[in-house]
Amino acid sequence: MFIVVPPAPEKKKPVINEDGEEEPVEEIDEEELANMLKPKFQKHIYPDSVIHIRGEEDFIRQRAGKLSVDANLKWDRDNLERRLAEYRENNALDLYEIANSAEDLGHPKATAKKLPLTRFFQENKTELLEIDCDGDQFEMFQSMRVYTERHGRPYNYLPSVEDLNGEREEYLVKEEMDMKAERFDKEHKETDVAREMFEALVKLQDGRIESVYAHCAEIAQTDNLNMRQFLMKCIIPVLTEGMIDVWKVKPTDPIDYLSEYVFRKSNEMRTRQLK
Repeated sequence: MFIVVPPAPEKKKPVINEDGEEEPVEEIDEEELANMLKPKFQKHIYPDSVIHIRGEEDFIRQRAGKLSVDANLKWDRDNLERRLAEYRENNALDLYEIANSAEDLGHPKATAKKLPLTRFFQENKTELLEIDCDGDQFEMFQSMRVYTERHGRPYNYLPSVEDLNGEREEYLVKEEMDMKAERFDKEHKETDVAREMFEALVKLQDGRIESVYAHCAEIAQTDNLNMRQFLMKCIIPVLTEGMIDVWKVKPTDPIDYLSEYVFRKSNEMRTRQLK
């Protein structure tokens, strides 16, 4: 765009003089021809400053994925990946290291090395603002506006500075209100969770107290029972079920199996009492 290679001049057609003879065509000198074909820098259209907007590849894929089918004419998946790969190849920071470690570095006839696009503007002493587009979009545009208006503000159909300052103030006020509302909701939610946990603990404590009272009442009742009545009420039912289960299973160690059965039943009865 900024460097244009002029087209090669057309060969002049031979001229016939009055005598009908063909006059020799004046050929262009090789040095003059080389100067004519030398790439020319288009200074009259070259910008004074450049804004380089960067974005993470995942962010770009996400933005492209949100486009509608009709709007997504050149950012489909295959085309996007091709463009990203081409950008990585032409703008990787490793290009500086490759260029600086070349064997013909500093040689008058050294081949031109591939460097990132930003290098072109730096070599032509152009101010370059690099900005990330992954953050707050409003702040990004504000930074770009301040940069472009650093030498004066054009007044061609643009809002006034007062309007822009008003919009920014409204945005900051809204952002602060949203942050306060989010913080209030978070604190309110944490309060509700803490209250629910406290109520659950109180309920569990009340249930345990009731279980303790019930257990104490059972102990008080057993104090009034004789040995036969106590065994028939508290031991024999579980022991009978265990012996029946031992008979059904026929384990290699019946005593150990019976003890495990009684222990398991005891835990089940205790769990039911706590509930």
